[in-house]
Amino acid sequence: MDAGDARAAATAASRPSAVQLRAVHSDKCLTTPNASLRNGVNSVQSTCVADAENQRVDMVPTGAGTFELRFAHSGKCLDVEAAGTTTGTVVQQWWCVGKPNQRWRLVMVDITNERYELRPAHTPAGTNRCLDIESSSKADGAIARLWACNGTAAQQWRIHPVTAA
Repeated sequence: MDAGDARAAATAASRPSAVQLRAVHSDKCLTTPNASLRNGVNSVQSTCVADAENQRVDMVPTGAGTFELRFAHSGKCLDVEAAGTTTGTVVQQWWCVGKPNQRWRLVMVDITNERYELRPAHTPAGTNRCLDIESSSKADGAIARLWACNGTAAQQWRIHPVTAA
C-alpha cells in the first residue's frame, strides 16, 4: 500500500459509513435499479436522491485497506460478476459472502477535490481495473463495470456522506 492508498483508507475510515458514491463525470450516484432485492442486478448510475436507500452504501472495513460496499436497501454487496477480471465485466449486487471480488480499494487520485478510484481487491497486481461507467455516459441507467484504469472522470468517484434514513 503506497502513501496515497493509505491516505485514502484513513480518510474513508474517518468518514461516516453511510455514503453515496458519485461518479465525477456525471455527478450521478451508483445505484441498484428499482431498489431490487435480487442477486445479480447490475449496478448503474442514476440521478442522486438524498434519501434513496438503493443509492446509499455502507462502507464496511475488511482489513488491508479494503471495504465491502453494502447497499442499504438490500444489505447486499457490490460484487464483481463471477470474480471476473477482464474489461467490461459488470458489477452487481450479491449476497455478501466475504470473497475478494466483493472487496474494494479506494485509491486517492485527486487530494484537493477528494476524488477516488474504486479498484476491486481480487484482481492480480498489475491488472489495473477500476469501477467505470460504460462509455463515459452521463445517462441514467448507464452500466457500471470494470475497465482498465485510464484516469478519466468516468472512473473517479466522490464519497458523499449521507444521513441514515
